[in-house]
Amino acid sequence: MSCRYDFLDGKLKGLERWFSDKDGAAVAFSGGVDSTLVAAVAARTLGNRAIAITLMTEFVGDWDIERAKKSAGEVGIRHEIIELRLPDKVLRNPQDRCYLCKYAMMKEIRDAAERCGVGLVVDGTNSDDLRAARPGIKALRELGIRSPLAEVGISKKESYEISAMIGLSVEKVSNSCLATRFPFGHRFTREEGNMVERGEQFLRSRGFRTARVRVIDLVAKIEVDPAEIGRAVDRDLREEIVEEFKKIGFRGVSLDLEGYRPGSMDYLESGSV
Repeated sequence: MSCRYDFLDGKLKGLERWFSDKDGAAVAFSGGVDSTLVAAVAARTLGNRAIAITLMTEFVGDWDIERAKKSAGEVGIRHEIIELRLPDKVLRNPQDRCYLCKYAMMKEIRDAAERCGVGLVVDGTNSDDLRAARPGIKALRELGIRSPLAEVGISKKESYEISAMIGLSVEKVSNSCLATRFPFGHRFTREEGNMVERGEQFLRSRGFRTARVRVIDLVAKIEVDPAEIGRAVDRDLREEIVEEFKKIGFRGVSLDLEGYRPGSMDYLESGSV
């Protein structure tokens, strides 16, 4: 056994110990690597006293829901999907959107867990997230949501490694809520969200593993991994992308030469561009 394996196995055992004295747990479940690892260990430790809860909101795409269903099935945890209509103040996409949205969603999950007789709600926040600018963490703390990965000291990289070690599917394709595709202050509509989702699905179907479609006044600003920018401007593929995006309903299509980076719309406000 390698030293790295022993180190990761120690972190895994620490996570199992974290759950071992709990009466039950409801996992706020997106189906991403972090929440899937938490759900897997909760199910392994608590059995049928563990439940995964996924919310369907205006900001969550169909692709995300299908991913959550697949991941829950792989883990073998009881899975509930609940529809939540977000408050209008969240849909207006204010600068404190992440806090307001996280609060509304986690309160709904907490209430759903209580209806199922489960008092403990956990999420997939890892130790790296505590060092990043994550406004939603304030909402977690206010609502009493626990973050076992962070509490045990498991980083994002370690979450991937432990997941692979115990045989979980590890797909390094991150995603974020659809609201992040629009400038602050732009009122989100499900119709525009569907356009974004269709555009990103098309890009993934053409082999772009990382793809974001940001939108400013119905003009699509495409972000892909910097290493794939050259392929995106290949004449045949470029023309195919433009044609498809126009069919979807975008008025124009552009490629961001800086490539994908999280939070690239955060400096913009609707009406300032």
